[in-house]
Amino acid sequence: SAVPLWEQMDGWIVLPYLLLIGFSPGFVEEILFRAVIQRRLLARHSALPAIVGASALFAIAHLYPAQVVFAFPVGIWLGVIAWRTGSIWPCVACHAGLNILWNAYFISIVQFDIGLRGEALT
Repeated sequence: SAVPLWEQMDGWIVLPYLLLIGFSPGFVEEILFRAVIQRRLLARHSALPAIVGASALFAIAHLYPAQVVFAFPVGIWLGVIAWRTGSIWPCVACHAGLNILWNAYFISIVQFDIGLRGEALT
């Protein structure tokens, strides 16, 4: 049977994993959704439809329904940051931070057997 990646991790690999899983998607997705798509939409539309459109595509790209629901407001937030600052770099940092925190949370649940792996709270 397949063992989830988080259960296989030794302590020494966690930090490089978190940095890779944080910055790689954060950089690539911000280039695509904010620097390319949102900028092109901003060239043709006002800020609100451009940010909402890029955020909708960002959310859909996450595929899993729970991630789509979470990714849309995050996309709006990142879109506003990119629009207000005129730069994707604050978005890359925020996106990477969210990815790192999200993965660190699940690694800690598995590694320290916190017991919140989907069981109903009673």
